[in-house]
Amino acid sequence: MRAFLYYITCGKTLLLHYKAPDLRYIKMKLNIRIWLTLIVLSCTMNGFAQDEPVDPETEALLTESPNRNFKLGVRGGFAFSTFNPEVFSNPTFAFGITGGATARWKFGKIKDAERENYRFGFEAQANFIYRGSTFDNLNGQYNRISLFYIDLPLLGIMKLDKKGRVKLLGGIQGSYLANSSIFIKPETYKDTTELSLKPFSLSAVGGVEYRTDVVGIQFFIKQGITDINKGMNATTYPNLFPTLRNGSIKNFTCELTFSF
Repeated sequence: MRAFLYYITCGKTLLLHYKAPDLRYIKMKLNIRIWLTLIVLSCTMNGFAQDEPVDPETEALLTESPNRNFKLGVRGGFAFSTFNPEVFSNPTFAFGITGGATARWKFGKIKDAERENYRFGFEAQANFIYRGSTFDNLNGQYNRISLFYIDLPLLGIMKLDKKGRVKLLGGIQGSYLANSSIFIKPETYKDTTELSLKPFSLSAVGGVEYRTDVVGIQFFIKQGITDINKGMNATTYPNLFPTLRNGSIKNFTCELTFSF
C-alpha cells in the first residue's frame, strides 16, 4: 500500500512539471521539411529535363525573338549634292547633313543566333536632308542654293556574303521640298522668297552597306529622275547672275551614313 501511494505521488509530481509541446515550433519544423522536400524534387526534375536532347531547330526557336525579322533603327551622316548643269553655271558639290529613322524586314527563317540566313530584305526610311549645290561664281553672283527635303526611300536589300555583313541596296525615293534659299557672293545674303521649284520629286537610289556588330556603314548614290524646275529661268529671275538658262533641274546626291 505504501508503494502504491509512492507511485501516485510521483505521478502527480510529473504531471505538475509537464510542459505541453510548443505547437508553433512543431509547425515551423514541418514547414521547413516540406520546403526542403519541394526543393529536392525540383532540382531532381530539372536534372532529368536537362538530360533530354533538344534538336537545334527547336532550341533556336525557343531562344530567338519572334521579332528578329523586323528591326527599327536610326541613321545619320553626311551628304554631298549638286545639280545637273543645264540651268545653273559652274555647279559644284555642297556639303549637308542627313538623319532619320529606318524600318527593316528580313526574309527567311532564323536557324541560329550566330548567322543571318536571309538573302533578301526590305527597308523603309524617313529622313531629313539638307541638299542643293554651291557654284564657283564671281562676287555679286549666286554661289549657293540650299534645299531642305523630307525623303522617303523604299529599298530592296540583297545579302552578298554568308554572314550578311555586305549588302546591296536599291530602290526609289520620294522627296518633299520643305524650304529653299539662294545666297549671293560674297555676302551671306539669303533670298527668303521660295524658289520656283516643284515640291515633289522622285530619285533612283543605289548603295552598299557594311555592317559590323555595332553599326552599319552605308554609302548611297541618289539621282533625280524628275525635273524639279517650275520656272527657274532668266525671265523669272532677271537679277540673278550668271544668267539662268532654260532647262531641267535634277538633284544628284551622295550620302555616307551610319545606321543603328
